[in-house]
Amino acid sequence: KEKRESYETLEEDVKSICTYANVSKVLFLSEKTYLYLWAEKDISAFSAWLSGVNDTSVKRLSTYFNMRTDKTPECIYIENENHRYVDYYVNQGYYGEELDSGAWLLFKKRNE
Repeated sequence: KEKRESYETLEEDVKSICTYANVSKVLFLSEKTYLYLWAEKDISAFSAWLSGVNDTSVKRLSTYFNMRTDKTPECIYIENENHRYVDYYVNQGYYGEELDSGAWLLFKKRNE
């Protein structure tokens, strides 16, 4: 029952991302690679599998985005257990909110 509820919560979170028509590239800060299949958005990472979500993988992502600016995520989904990286991405120019699930949904600020 707990696994089913967790799965359904993730599914609802990803469905909310799909409602943003202006978002084409998403980064899931998660070890659950199947989230990209649900979202049907472009993968905004060097791989769906990040080799874990930790300081090393976040640094590797930063290096990748510096090299491939075309892959910079328009939206970042940060699972609850990885919330310690929210401030890092806010400092990189993202804004957003905590979802009911405890996950965070961040969006890239657009230059005006």
